Amino acid sequence: RLGAPVFESPESWTAVATVPVGVAVVAAGPPRMVEGYLMVPIVPSGAVELTLFRELSADGDANVPTEQELRQTLLNISRVPKELAEAVGGGGGEADPPIGRKSRNKRRGGSPR
Repeated sequence: RLGAPVFESPESWTAVATVPVGVAVVAAGPPRMVEGYLMVPIVPSGAVELTLFRELSADGDANVPTEQELRQTLLNISRVPKELAEAVGGGGGEADPPIGRKSRNKRRGGSPR
């Protein structure tokens, strides 16, 4: 568990800090796709890859999925919903394999966690 890099902005590839595992951040705006990565600006400055974080509930606890939810997600991970496939001009069916996380590919030189 290394934590998550904080970048200058959602479009930047320059890491300026690291958020340790278990530390909460506050979004400063809506998430957006940047070069295939879901990035969100954070308070007071910078941006993080949203997929490296979990949303906190009203009581401050992270929403942790059940084992059954994880299994179902893994079974459906390569399926593209018909509506999404049509929206991007595809015919549906199997999705292309994921390219990888921004933080692991270009930002950390591709080294595994």
